[in-house]
Amino acid sequence: MLNQLSQMSGDFFKILIPTVWTIVCIVSVLTYALVPLGHGEQPRWTTMCLISSSLIPGFGTTYTVWKHLRQDHYNELVLDNDVHRDKIIVLQTQLNHEMYIAFFVLFLSLCSVVFFTFIAPRENGADISWGFITLCSALTWVIVVFVAGRRGINSNLIQPLSNDGVELATTSILTTSNIELEVVDNGDV
Repeated sequence: MLNQLSQMSGDFFKILIPTVWTIVCIVSVLTYALVPLGHGEQPRWTTMCLISSSLIPGFGTTYTVWKHLRQDHYNELVLDNDVHRDKIIVLQTQLNHEMYIAFFVLFLSLCSVVFFTFIAPRENGADISWGFITLCSALTWVIVVFVAGRRGINSNLIQPLSNDGVELATTSILTTSNIELEVVDNGDV
């Protein structure tokens, strides 16, 4: 019971930071939209778009942590039959798609930082700052997806299939598009 409670609290803290970040981004978008309207000015559309783009890695990190880094998730993934192998193939596909989206957002945020720093600098620097914040958020998302892939495949998914000395080994989730299986003989005949 105590172990399960500590796992649940660990899962809660893993998801707390990206969730709070997503909420902060939503509040910031509303602030950049409503405060200028209160002063009779136009909303700061560029900054609102940059903050909205920071919502994507915040939400993506939250989704990745919830879907792939909870302790319950690892307890389900044991390679002992075809159903679980199918789950791993689905997991690998999901993580590959998340990695592609995370790299795309990382690339776009890097482009926005370069654009607002060198091509169209502003006097207040908010656009540059939010570009860097989005870049850091996207980099965090890439790291979380990578960790989810490495942790899921390398630590918990290599399980013995039988008692005759044959075990199943898998390759890294983020380097291949299909799970490659190889039979390893550990010398017990």
